[in-house]
Amino acid sequence: AGAAFDTMSSSASSCRQQPRPRRITRAASRAAAAALLSDSPGEVVAHILKQCEPRDLGALACTAQWLHPLLELALRLRAGENGHALPKKLPLGDDSCHRRVQVLLSLERRRAQLGRRTIAAGMSHSLFISPEGTLLSCGTEWDVDGNPTPGLLGHGELAEEELPANSIHVPTPLPGLASVRIHSVAAGVSLSLAVTSEGEVYSWGQGNMGQLGHGTWASSQSTPRQITALASERVVAVEAGFIHALALAESGAVYSWGAGGDGRLGHGSEEHLSTPRRIEALAGRHVRAVAAGYESSLALTADGAVLSWGRGALGQLGHGGNPTPRSEPLPHVIDAFRGTPIAAVTAGNKRSLALSRSGGVYSWGDGAGGQLGHGDETHEDAPKLAREHPRSPGSTGDHPRSPEIT
Repeated sequence: AGAAFDTMSSSASSCRQQPRPRRITRAASRAAAAALLSDSPGEVVAHILKQCEPRDLGALACTAQWLHPLLELALRLRAGENGHALPKKLPLGDDSCHRRVQVLLSLERRRAQLGRRTIAAGMSHSLFISPEGTLLSCGTEWDVDGNPTPGLLGHGELAEEELPANSIHVPTPLPGLASVRIHSVAAGVSLSLAVTSEGEVYSWGQGNMGQLGHGTWASSQSTPRQITALASERVVAVEAGFIHALALAESGAVYSWGAGGDGRLGHGSEEHLSTPRRIEALAGRHVRAVAAGYESSLALTADGAVLSWGRGALGQLGHGGNPTPRSEPLPHVIDAFRGTPIAAVTAGNKRSLALSRSGGVYSWGDGAGGQLGHGDETHEDAPKLAREHPRSPGSTGDHPRSPEIT
């Protein structure tokens, strides 16, 4: 609760337009916030509360019973703004307000986990986050073609003369992040990414195309290094492609860096970038998830729209155009999903997948080997329903049972 009151105390000071004392205790700050809340119109308070984290709202629900109606309003407002459906059945009556708040908070906590990836599989290595937030890795620093990929595991320089050379066969904590709590990870073909609980981003692996985001074209980085160009943002999710990467900030801003071939960075050109750059074409789109394919990228907005950009030779962008689908250097809405809100997206080598809010699984792109799931090997240049997953009884109407695909 203290964190929430600390956040709101700044509003109290600015609204009253009084000179701020040189020193103010935390207790006094919280008291000022509480006074502001009790004296302000309910709708104003709800708009303030909806900016708080779910854990802070939960603490307020436990310590300030008089706030329950306003907490409920705040949670409903936030759900509406983010395009989330509310449960069809909620406890009724004024005496059930606390129960309704707990149900809505539970949904908020579940949504907050959607962008969190605690395990990740690259082409030749794997990353894991323990329940305590410790990052571990295992695998080899050789690619499938027998070429060295030094630094991919993040343990520093590994001995080449030992057998197995440049490999770690069991998940092992990364010494360079031993004191850092990790929130989510991403494993690409040539790089690894990690987001801390504070929203900082670290990268390691191959950097010859700028994909590590450190402002250099160094061949490799063998231990995790913070991407300082993202220090001004609180990052909530990262994605690693072949030789490019994406980051989604809490503010909704999307950043990209690395190889820019075929426009996969979304800046309208094929320029390679060694530091993250915000994708201006996505400004105001309220992006809630991103995905990086081999040479393409996807973004999912709060209202369930999907945008794609990058290489589209086999239809993986989903914009049609067979027999020769074109590449897109800027994010472009996939028209096939108009009227079908999407809950999750992911991108593979030359194919893409989407999960609709109604439970349908869509796939498009390279159909070789039956990887699209349509019973054939046809390349699809637009999303095609692969399978429908009906909702289970008691579903909230927001997401099906499995809210993620990979």
